[in-house]
Amino acid sequence: MHQTGRSPISGLPMEVLICLALTPMAWLLYLVSEIMRSGTISLVQLGMAGLCSMVLFGLRGWGRWLCVVYDALMIAALAYQASQGQGAALPVVQGAAFALAGGSLFWPATRRAFGQAASQSEAGAIQGTPHSS
Repeated sequence: MHQTGRSPISGLPMEVLICLALTPMAWLLYLVSEIMRSGTISLVQLGMAGLCSMVLFGLRGWGRWLCVVYDALMIAALAYQASQGQGAALPVVQGAAFALAGGSLFWPATRRAFGQAASQSEAGAIQGTPHSS
């Protein structure tokens, strides 16, 4: 069966679209504030921002978990920064943005959307596989 060029996010409920927007917004807040604070940016963080956003918009289940784990690591690093008094308010705000973004990946509608995307992907892979006689 031939798939159309439709985006995987078209037709998703608003709750899921909000969730998908929270991750790039958290990363944007982090990256812009780090540039303003230090004048530099980590290429690793920039790469992870792009990777997490891309896999989420592609509704990849493994990408959802990658983002949850990396959000947790970011929260831990930012909490450590705040505890060391390194611009205490900024890491707290950044950490809250990552907590909201990571937590939203567990919303029921979001879990369903990722689950449906995975089952449709598996069904498409099965249908596209030639049967042996």
